[in-house]
Amino acid sequence: MASGILVNPFKKISGFRALLVGMAFVTATAVTGYLCGTVFAGSFQVRFITGITLPAALLCHFGSIAVLISIGYTVALILDKKIRFTGLVGAMALSRYPYLLAVTPGFFIHSRETAADGSIFEAAFDIGRISMIILAGIIMMAAALFATYLLFRGYRYTTGLKGSRLVFSFAVILVASEVVCRVLGMAVI
Repeated sequence: MASGILVNPFKKISGFRALLVGMAFVTATAVTGYLCGTVFAGSFQVRFITGITLPAALLCHFGSIAVLISIGYTVALILDKKIRFTGLVGAMALSRYPYLLAVTPGFFIHSRETAADGSIFEAAFDIGRISMIILAGIIMMAAALFATYLLFRGYRYTTGLKGSRLVFSFAVILVASEVVCRVLGMAVI
């Protein structure tokens, strides 16, 4: 049962509840990312940034999901006029819960360290640090793939689309949202 709700939460949690739970995960991910120096500069792009402020981290994360929702809802409306906004937004927000795991490697990866006298220096990349970077990359890729899978399931569940219309519209949403986020994200960070 627990694995069912983790893999396909949209049948148990939908509409306004999915929106609330999803936004709680988005907020937790943004705050955790701020604490560990990790930020979402696009719909699926994770960056390690030192010195980012909490408002900038929140703006990047909520901005990226707002772009994804705007484009997703627009495409869904073009294909089917009976889309419920709250259902689609809730599914898209809830599908981002794996990103909470994706930001945590930032706690362990730092390119700068503080010496005993308080001065900051560039850390040497030894085998331990390189293995942590590789592990972090694997965790982030797995979280991004799982979040994309959940986004697809939520989009399919809330829109009722099937076949080539579903696949093509989902691909358009992913590509367009990433392009818009990169254009907007570069100005923020």
